[in-house]
Amino acid sequence: MKQSGVIERIEAYKQEPYSAGISEALRDCREAARTAAELAQQQGMTETEVREIAAGAFMAHVPELVTVLHVQAYVACLALALSRGYVSGRDARLCLYTAQLALAAMHKGVQR
Repeated sequence: MKQSGVIERIEAYKQEPYSAGISEALRDCREAARTAAELAQQQGMTETEVREIAAGAFMAHVPELVTVLHVQAYVACLALALSRGYVSGRDARLCLYTAQLALAAMHKGVQR
């Protein structure tokens, strides 16, 4: 794969964690995938390579599981990633289970 420079450019594009909401998280993930795909195409990568790069960029922008809002945004982004074929059904199930565990931990933390 001719990825030289693409990964670095994706990382440079990566933004600080947002604090707004689900719409913004979805927008950030979509924009990351679009930008990464454009950069990969400019470097002459195959369609499969472009798709893999776009999927990686999309998933790199999925919010971390640190607040309830982030978990909601995470699930929304994961659903979009699944619909676009960026993650497999198996991986999506594992990610949703992780989100469920994060919510349970947050709930227990609030009760203490």
